[in-house]
Amino acid sequence: MEFKQRQLNRKIIAWSVFAVLLLGVGLFLGWPKPMQTYLEINEQKIRVEVVDTDETRNKGLGGRRSLADDEGMLFVFDKSDHYIFWMKDMLIPIDIIYIENNKIVELVKNMLPPPAGVSPAVYQPFNKADMVLEVNAGLAEKYGWEIGSSVEITNYELKIKDYAEMTIESGLIGIMTVCAGRINWLHSKGCRGLAD
Repeated sequence: MEFKQRQLNRKIIAWSVFAVLLLGVGLFLGWPKPMQTYLEINEQKIRVEVVDTDETRNKGLGGRRSLADDEGMLFVFDKSDHYIFWMKDMLIPIDIIYIENNKIVELVKNMLPPPAGVSPAVYQPFNKADMVLEVNAGLAEKYGWEIGSSVEITNYELKIKDYAEMTIESGLIGIMTVCAGRINWLHSKGCRGLAD
């Protein structure tokens, strides 16, 4: 009897380790690959880095030495408001495009980085916005962006956090299914006391 109990305990431990490994592999394989977010204005597509937390919005493009002409930084806010932007730690000149309900509502062209020892420029917008785009200085003019231009965003709807929660939930459901099958198997082998 004691031998059967030890053998059963080893099987339970083995299946528990297997279940944990299965969850780990499931999370690794199922973890979302970041999707590139794009913003399109007047048929000009811009790859954007989305910043939607206080920490990432505060850093912004500060410290960046360059930015390609087909890329920018998109600041996404939870609600529409008059968001102030400044040139703290900026090394490159930029255009700032304020966006509300997928339309440009305000443009700030050619904001220059501050010279050494000078306080950075601050811009207080006249209009509320729910997103702000920063791109290389001169792009707004080059591409004919103006107040009222439509803005289309692609690949931003899926949040990594939401997908991760779905992946974990799916992995746990899979493990529970495997465990339920093992419990049924234990019942069929006459190990009712331990499986109940």
